[in-house]
Amino acid sequence: IFFSLEDRRKTFAFVEFNTKREAEAAVEEKFGTLLNGCRLNVVSAKKKTWRPTNKPSNEIFIGSLPYGTQQMDVANIMEAHGEVTGILMHKAQLPGSNSYAFVRFEKL
Repeated sequence: IFFSLEDRRKTFAFVEFNTKREAEAAVEEKFGTLLNGCRLNVVSAKKKTWRPTNKPSNEIFIGSLPYGTQQMDVANIMEAHGEVTGILMHKAQLPGSNSYAFVRFEKL
């Protein structure tokens, strides 16, 4: 779930399915569904190819986060390095597995 620290309306999630058919069914059945008063925009993710870039980025990747780590834990740790404006986090589903996060800062 992507959690914007500035604006809770900028929230989104990436969901992984075991099969392409399951994903297609979720898109078909859940597009426009109401969740907490908001209509969901459920679409298939487009695969992007990685391209090396020399452009600086205000986003970093953090891997090997322990099971149970929450988005605010990551924000609290990283705020010493600048204002954190968003976190995209994949939470581990089982004890003993790790989570990861992408952290976006206000400035480079």
